[in-house]
Amino acid sequence: MKTILIANSDPNESSKQKEVLQRYFQVITIFKPEEIKKIKPDIDLLVLDSNFTNDSGIDFLKDYVDTLSPILMLTSDNDPTCAVEAIREGAFNYLVKTKNYLKIISITIQDAVNKYTEKQDLKDTIKDLLARLKGFEEQDGNNGKDGDPKSYKYLPDSEGDDSVPQQEINLVDEIITRFKKGEINLPTLPKICSQFNEMVQRGANIKEVGEFLKRDIAIASKLINVSNSALYQGIEKNINLENAIGRLGLGTTRQYVDIIANRSLYNANNPRFSALVEKLWKHSLACAFASEFIVELLHLRIDFDVFTLGLTHDIGKLILIQVIGELETKGKFVKKIDNSKLFKTLEAYHGRFGAVLMKRWGFTAAYTEVALYHDNLDKVKEPSKEFLCVHFTNLLVNTLEYNLIGRKKTDLEKSKSAYLLRLRPEEIELVRQKPLNTLTVLAQPCRY
Repeated sequence: MKTILIANSDPNESSKQKEVLQRYFQVITIFKPEEIKKIKPDIDLLVLDSNFTNDSGIDFLKDYVDTLSPILMLTSDNDPTCAVEAIREGAFNYLVKTKNYLKIISITIQDAVNKYTEKQDLKDTIKDLLARLKGFEEQDGNNGKDGDPKSYKYLPDSEGDDSVPQQEINLVDEIITRFKKGEINLPTLPKICSQFNEMVQRGANIKEVGEFLKRDIAIASKLINVSNSALYQGIEKNINLENAIGRLGLGTTRQYVDIIANRSLYNANNPRFSALVEKLWKHSLACAFASEFIVELLHLRIDFDVFTLGLTHDIGKLILIQVIGELETKGKFVKKIDNSKLFKTLEAYHGRFGAVLMKRWGFTAAYTEVALYHDNLDKVKEPSKEFLCVHFTNLLVNTLEYNLIGRKKTDLEKSKSAYLLRLRPEEIELVRQKPLNTLTVLAQPCRY
């Protein structure tokens, strides 16, 4: 339970507040400012009543806003300036003590705690991102070299208007600046993925899994639809989730839960990049299916979920596309960002941003390594079989229609990952057909 500290000089009123809040929180009360010295700093929120000091609690707030944040200020309904002053001095939010304020105080507190936690998580993410980027720059030592996006400058103009100042703007620096200011939110991993994986690892049966997945109507309906697709169709049409899971199997069901949940991440706030994000999603999905197919084809013993590795390996490109799209929408650049420079930025930095996000999501070093180096095998001293699978399928899928900038010509048979995996030419051809066949079938409507 979250720990809430109530600072209120009126014992009777404090008692009523505590009675309401202790159903949901662990509650501590103090009646005088000096009592704060006895309180441990690890509280989740301070409820500061304006009656706590002669200065409406503002003096106390100033002294402890840095150590007791977040602070919810309770103000009387006849003193509107108190709330304004409290917010100005650093209170996270305020609540006016109207006649029925006790009915909503617990909701207000929970909302404040959640939003403050999200804000602090974002700050930690930004700090982690900046530290890792700095480390990567020091490690690579390639600042300003040819091919590095930092050498590409974007000059805003106004369709030839000479009155617009020619100010050089560095795209990557602009992104990092926005992170520092807290203006960019990193996506969060859908919780249903981790919760479902935990259920499967505990040995949950089909009925238990079905009951859990029914909580998400979108996922439940899509699983039923997939089970009736040409790829998995049976003699009879599936009309309930348990039958769909039975037909797909728990392993395949888990994959599609990951697919459906992660699909929601792939959106573009700038319509200009919608097609690019859609192609990136298909690229990631193709790598996931192809990577798993290699494991089955070669009967590899692996330690990590290669399907998820393939699905998330290019997550850094998604972040950068979304951020750059947002900057362009907000008019940071007077003219549209040149696509060739955009792609060079993605290629040079997506691994670094992806690794930061995977770490932020709590994935192990194996997933972070794939996000960081999936297109740079030479950076990995002892690549795992899972890494080799994703490295190879990334090369392979780039030769198909799912590459962002058109098909690449690559001699797959001579690639280092193909050699280390001992992939024969006929096996490479089978792998090549897997993502094409799977995505084509799934794109078709069900026969029912």
